[in-house]
Amino acid sequence: MVESAEKKIKEIRERAKLYSKKEYLDVIEREASGPRSKEVLKKIIEFEGWTSCGWILFDAPPVIDRGEGALLWDVDGNKYIDLMAGFGVESVGHANQIILDAIVSQFKKSSHFAELPNELRANLAEEVSKLAPGPSRKKVHFTITGSDAVENALKIARYYTGRPDILTFFGTYHGRSFGVAGVTSFANVKYQFWPLTARIGVLHVPYAYCYRCMFGKEYPDCGLFCAKFVEELFTSTAYTLRWPSKDISNVAAVLTEPTQGAMGCIIPPREWLSEIRKITEKYDVLLVDDEVYGGWGRTGKWWACQHSNVDPDIIAASKTIGSGIPFSLVLTREEIADSLPVNMVHSTMSGYHLGCAVALATIKIIKENNLVERSAKLGEYFLRGLKDLQESHKIVGHVDGLGLWLRVELVKDRRTKEPAEEEAKIVQKRCMKDGVLFMIEGYYGNVIKIHPPLVIEKEQIDESIQVLDKELKYVEENM
Repeated sequence: MVESAEKKIKEIRERAKLYSKKEYLDVIEREASGPRSKEVLKKIIEFEGWTSCGWILFDAPPVIDRGEGALLWDVDGNKYIDLMAGFGVESVGHANQIILDAIVSQFKKSSHFAELPNELRANLAEEVSKLAPGPSRKKVHFTITGSDAVENALKIARYYTGRPDILTFFGTYHGRSFGVAGVTSFANVKYQFWPLTARIGVLHVPYAYCYRCMFGKEYPDCGLFCAKFVEELFTSTAYTLRWPSKDISNVAAVLTEPTQGAMGCIIPPREWLSEIRKITEKYDVLLVDDEVYGGWGRTGKWWACQHSNVDPDIIAASKTIGSGIPFSLVLTREEIADSLPVNMVHSTMSGYHLGCAVALATIKIIKENNLVERSAKLGEYFLRGLKDLQESHKIVGHVDGLGLWLRVELVKDRRTKEPAEEEAKIVQKRCMKDGVLFMIEGYYGNVIKIHPPLVIEKEQIDESIQVLDKELKYVEENM
């Protein structure tokens, strides 16, 4: 019996691999962008574990050599318009001179010292606290990565409330470290981390993905049924979250992204997050807002939650704030921060000198160049172009956008909404050869996901639309 189980597990784990080594090498030989790219990719296959996500995003990932603004060049000299911004990290543009100057200047003085207090850290904490959304006063806790920020946000929520449970949503991505893999709603992540003790005390419910409502409703006639469903879970002991007759709750926090990132920039109705906030306040539950991906001006406001006029209790932030340097932070209401024991949020690199210098420089760039407003304006322009594509191409089932946070969902049939996953991958591959780089994600792998650096130019948007138009036409005519 044991041998049989071991054999089955081994077979499953073989299926979980994308390719064998030979298959990887064959794909590289066939799909790589040039001879130097082939050389680098083959070296990676030979000497690096095959665990990075680049092989999921692209058959033969581009081997990026340098960037400038919203443009990238690979090691073979091929140029790309960047519609990825490095998972949203490079919002102020590649090779930004102000960021470079901040790095060099600070590194000449000190890069890090044991998380002891420093002036940069104090200045950054003050600056971020002033930028925080909502009327409530907030304090900063420094962390390193997005996963680290969310993990500490949940740790703080559970400590402050003395409760175990986290309610979160299908399709949300909150990181891959052991402490947050349980709240990330991806089956592959769950499988890779089994046995996943971090899933204990975690409940997932449907997100407000109106184009593919899990309840079969239509917005706005639904009356935000998905939010009402969440509230219903607090009304009976049978649902495990609350003991109504004694007014005792097991839920520390509701954790959400105001707009879902990894599932293809899903944008819920503006009032959805407001309703979720009302529910958390009614049942004395914290609201933890994951702004790691959608924050810092990406959606046309400093914080994505501001589109719903929501003041979260706890906010996790990363990516843009570091401009390529690992850096993240957690914002909490002052009374939450003041209740925590010393040394609760700490790691070797938390609030390190170099990271703080870059974060301050990033905020300065965003402010002085009006990048938040620019994101809103250019996002509207980009969205109009994408909606024109929807008019011209039946394969485009749904288009949406909020600032420079946009999505194009491809379908085989607009009536049935059958996902066009294969077609989406072909469009991506052909656009990459045409010099436009983006990811394909979504619940069914059929969403063109667009979030370029906030410094992208109109001409680059126009060129991206033209390339998409060409390749959408190709798949419609040939598949």
